[in-house]
Amino acid sequence: MMNKESRSGDPGSSCMWHGGDRTTLRRNQSTGQKDIPIHWHKMDRGNCQGHLDTDDDTYANMETIKSEMKQMEISEKSKEEELSPKYSAVSSEIRQLKTQESSLSSELSKLQSQVSDSSISNEISMLKIQGSSISDEINKLKDKDSTMSGEINQLKSQDSTMSGEINQLKSQDSTMSGEINQLKSQDSSIYGEINKLKSQETCCGTCPSGWKKIGTTCYYVSTETATWENALNACKDLQALLLIPRDMTEMACVNRLAGRNSRHWIGLKRESSNTWRWLDGTQMTFSNWSSGEPNNDSGKENCVETMDGPWNDNNCDIKLHYICKRTLSC
Repeated sequence: MMNKESRSGDPGSSCMWHGGDRTTLRRNQSTGQKDIPIHWHKMDRGNCQGHLDTDDDTYANMETIKSEMKQMEISEKSKEEELSPKYSAVSSEIRQLKTQESSLSSELSKLQSQVSDSSISNEISMLKIQGSSISDEINKLKDKDSTMSGEINQLKSQDSTMSGEINQLKSQDSTMSGEINQLKSQDSSIYGEINKLKSQETCCGTCPSGWKKIGTTCYYVSTETATWENALNACKDLQALLLIPRDMTEMACVNRLAGRNSRHWIGLKRESSNTWRWLDGTQMTFSNWSSGEPNNDSGKENCVETMDGPWNDNNCDIKLHYICKRTLSC
């Protein structure tokens, strides 16, 4: 069973509760004061009377305890009031530090992002520069390759041209070799004819002064010029004919007598547009026309001249040297 004992006149304390061997000093809860437990010890009834005399002393002790507790509460409240601003300041500083920490974290993230973006941008820029440089090198190599390809094609074209020229020269060389062999053959025939004619000189007559003798034939190479008709008549006056060669061998011999860079009338004349006859009435059986001849320039070239060997049709009215021929009787 618990009994309540009230202490009047003290708002700081309320009452004491007795129960069993324990008494609780109930404090005023509205002021934040805490209850204080007080422990009691059982005593024999015989001894209890002895202690009753000391009840007043106990009450005095209780008052002293209450006074001390009051002072403790005041001191505690004073400390709380003193610490409260500090606590508030510390809390405010903590909040500020947390805010600063959050702001710094945000700034750090931004800086890291910026540093990362800047680094990537720098790398991209460097890669672009390197890419541009590589592209320039590639373009230069392409230009060189194009130039070299052009030069190679040009060299191939030149090689093809040179090969064609070489083949042409080989063909010309082959033609010239054939002509040389032909001339050698003609020379051999001429020398044979000359030797034959020389062997006949001993039994035939002699040529007039100023004439050239080959075998049994006398040739006169004029020093004066005349038209074709006048040349024909001049040879008749010398008891000869305007030159009528029998073949190319005789023609070659006469050309040697006439000398180089010379032009002489011979006894060949146009009978019709495509027919030529010798003065003795025989048809032309061999020819030695120059390239592109006869061309009958201006329609008046009906007589024939020899120009260092090859023949050319010419106007009969122009004046040229001439060659007369007389055959000796053996």
